[in-house]
Amino acid sequence: DMEGGIWFSWWLKYAWLHHISPKFAPMIAFPFGVDYSQIPYSHIGTLFFRWLLIPTDEIIAHNLTLLFSFILSGLFMYWLAYLVTKSRHAALFSGIIYAFCPYHFNKAWEHFGLAQTQWLPLYVFTLLILKERPIFTNAVFTALAFTLVMNFDFNYPYIMFIFTIGFIVFILLYRWRDKLRIMHSELRKSSGRILKMMIVAMFFTLLINLSVLYPIFKKIFFIPKTGAIATQGYYVRSFS
Repeated sequence: DMEGGIWFSWWLKYAWLHHISPKFAPMIAFPFGVDYSQIPYSHIGTLFFRWLLIPTDEIIAHNLTLLFSFILSGLFMYWLAYLVTKSRHAALFSGIIYAFCPYHFNKAWEHFGLAQTQWLPLYVFTLLILKERPIFTNAVFTALAFTLVMNFDFNYPYIMFIFTIGFIVFILLYRWRDKLRIMHSELRKSSGRILKMMIVAMFFTLLINLSVLYPIFKKIFFIPKTGAIATQGYYVRSFS
């Protein structure tokens, strides 16, 4: 995957500098080419990589992004662990373990997108902050953090979505006996505020990532599952 990703980075820079659309690459499978139109070119990950590619090249941009993933993974896990433990030593130890774990090294060698693990602890950090202070500003920060998760790899948003569902269930069920009692109405109100702000965060996440999500939903619900390539006029190779 790494070599293909580096080639695609080269193609993006070549297309941008020569003022041609990167959505179709005629060099691959010539003369038929490859359609890249379904890639969301407006999302944050691509825009970030664009401004890193233009003054450098695909190798430097690739390596710098991987190096920053180690630094930011350690930093954001430090914040998260310190928020939970209030211990700087435990937070430092957690940051080192998370940043330099075997999984991270493996993905840094094999899969560029999955190596961007730094946004996961940042999102959980903002989620916990939103739970402690359910205000509009923190809801926006949570939406931005989830946007970063979504804009660098499509596997991690799926995992964080499941995590968020579990987090919401926890908020609803934690001390549920106390919440049912009238004397603990303030506890119910507090949970209600948290859930309202999480809904606000979800709304802003959908709003910010509309350009990323729309092609995915369009492909799932509106594009025919069979014969799609043939209907677009492309040459269809037989399996044999």
